[in-house]
Amino acid sequence: MQFFLIATGLSFAYYALPGYLFAVLTFFSLVCYVWPNNVTAHQVGSGYQGLGVGAFTFDWAGISAYHGSPLVAPWTSIVNMGVGFVMFVYIILLICYWKFNTFDARKFPIFSNQLFTHSGQKYDTTKILTKEYNLNIDAYNKYSKLYLSSLFTLSIGSVFARFTATLTHVALFKGSNILRQSRTAMSNVKLDVHGRLMKAYKTVPEWWFLIVLFGSMALSIIMSLVWKVDVQLPCWGMLLAFALASVVTLPIGVIQANYQPGISSISSIQLGYDMIAHFMIGYIPPGTPIANLIFKIYGRITTAHALSFLSDSKLGHYMKIPPRCMFIAQLVGTLVAGVQCWIALRTFAWTMKLTFLFVFRSYKRWWQKYNYVLSVTLDTGTALMAVLIFFALQNAGHSFKWWGTKIDYCPLASCPTAPGIIVDRCPVF
Repeated sequence: MQFFLIATGLSFAYYALPGYLFAVLTFFSLVCYVWPNNVTAHQVGSGYQGLGVGAFTFDWAGISAYHGSPLVAPWTSIVNMGVGFVMFVYIILLICYWKFNTFDARKFPIFSNQLFTHSGQKYDTTKILTKEYNLNIDAYNKYSKLYLSSLFTLSIGSVFARFTATLTHVALFKGSNILRQSRTAMSNVKLDVHGRLMKAYKTVPEWWFLIVLFGSMALSIIMSLVWKVDVQLPCWGMLLAFALASVVTLPIGVIQANYQPGISSISSIQLGYDMIAHFMIGYIPPGTPIANLIFKIYGRITTAHALSFLSDSKLGHYMKIPPRCMFIAQLVGTLVAGVQCWIALRTFAWTMKLTFLFVFRSYKRWWQKYNYVLSVTLDTGTALMAVLIFFALQNAGHSFKWWGTKIDYCPLASCPTAPGIIVDRCPVF
């Protein structure tokens, strides 16, 4: 407990630097610093809108943003993600962008989640929407088609491949086990040593879960009825979103928890299906962008929270935490984490975890005792300071600028490289 409190306090105090006072600590690119006027160098070196080569971070929020805490994730999982990242970003993306100019990719930034016109300008969605935020087809045809950056386009395509592969893999390799365990789950309950020890605590009543479930569903349906025009998603759309989550949560959870003896977890990452949800609701009531977003939130995020809840509950089971305390802590943590994820940075960094590898090999007993506690303290301190900064400073409009608050030092990373494309603050090729 002493280690936990000290490490949490240090993490809490330190995050004031990258989170507010010295933002350059979040990502600093050596490549952009050496070549300050080169668009290609900025695209390669930027940790925000580029490939992140040579971009270093001293911010725990940046380190743990993409794959979670590197202290908790198995080494094989980190290597698996690293190899996939190199193949996807450093090979396929570069070939599509610089070699073949796929879908006029060089008219747009190499990495961006924004929409663009055929001339490389940012897409003004207000020009194609009605006052009720519905799609105006005539205005869309008159204005411009939608164009995406290379990385965004490839990411959307990969979602369909991952989703199909997930369902197929689970059905072929795990289907029989799932059916057998489903049939015997209630009649053949075997308690291991952990289960027997946990019988000393009161279990969470089923009606607690039912209140959360049906309460959330009721509030969602009430929202779709009361704010029908604003939400655009009818009641059946809400129910369809919940049905989608109930179907895909199990196979996605199987992949996330996939385990093979001797090589630890080969995944430990949760596969998303955001675009699947977008396309589903986009075909059913077309031309309703607000309904599209809300359907994705209730479909995809329901799965994310369910698996996160299960993961935490499993950890609490092994740590012998009373189930009722765990349940309450998870509900409170959802509120805190929601604010923290809202304001925390989500970017790429070229980081090397050599320090933790050295500790693991040289001081293994210390690592076994404090590694996971340290991971929790870093997350806790960062989250608490992020919430404090937002409500006490940023929400009140308190900000200042100096060279330490300038982020990334790669202003040209979002520039196009196609000839004749004119974008503000970018050179013309």
